[in-house]
Amino acid sequence: MTQKRLLSLFAALASLFATNVFAQEQPTAAAEPAPIKLMAWNLEHFVDPFDDPYIAAQKEDDPDPKSDSVLRLLTEAMRRVDPDVLVTSEVESDRALKLFLDSYLPGNKYQYYACLPAKEWYQNVVVASKFPIGEIISFREAEIYNEMSKQTRNDVNSRLMAVDIKLGEGYQFTLYATHLKAGAEPEDYIWRERQTDLLKADIDQRMKENPNTNIIVMGDLNYTPKDKEYPYFMESGATKLVDAFAKQGYPATHPSTGPRRDIDHIFLNEGMMKEVVPDSATVALPLCMDEMATITDHLPVVISITPHDK
Repeated sequence: MTQKRLLSLFAALASLFATNVFAQEQPTAAAEPAPIKLMAWNLEHFVDPFDDPYIAAQKEDDPDPKSDSVLRLLTEAMRRVDPDVLVTSEVESDRALKLFLDSYLPGNKYQYYACLPAKEWYQNVVVASKFPIGEIISFREAEIYNEMSKQTRNDVNSRLMAVDIKLGEGYQFTLYATHLKAGAEPEDYIWRERQTDLLKADIDQRMKENPNTNIIVMGDLNYTPKDKEYPYFMESGATKLVDAFAKQGYPATHPSTGPRRDIDHIFLNEGMMKEVVPDSATVALPLCMDEMATITDHLPVVISITPHDK
């Protein structure tokens, strides 16, 4: 073999070796995780057809569930929005919500539920999720004191719940499903502030234990950004939260017959904000306004996140 041919062969082998090494060393671009959509919706006196003997309330003792036509409208709204995680309030129980979903949305993927119902009342918060639920923390037995009315109570706190949602690949976030006390009396404002104290203390503790915790608070908080409870919620505690609707001018959600009060909220900590899909926080209107008002007196709020830490 001539020296020229030998050099050509070495050059070809070197080129092939370099090409293979280069191909092997190139990292494979990881696929972007699919966004996860969350929706919070007050379903207004959502009860099942059965009387719970442990609850003494007229609307539950003599059950008056929503009619078939209304449930079909709710079904169509759910189908169009298609949330992966659903946060509901004023719902009798997780079993009542599951009965509806299984009856009207057969084959749905909501396999996981969270609820700790009030001992003596029928309006609760219920979470339905297509993704596994981990730890569930209820504030049902936590007592709060109202310095104005000189009362201590815990019956309003069953509608506060922290739920860990697990999305795989080691990613999870803590969802605070929230329905604060209603009412416009002076002491009602204090009750909402004391409920806020419970929430913010738990959030602060979680962040202290793990600064990388992802936090989202969703639900009917029964106050607007113009009410004094709003700055109290935003400024109290050590953890800074961001209002997902701040840049949009706080869209109104209540009453659905003519929305004028922005009382359904989405708050996130700074870590969770990094995963929010841009411009995904909104008031959902999957049906016309008349149909939405037929379902319940609130409009739902939605947001989407990309489930990986950024």
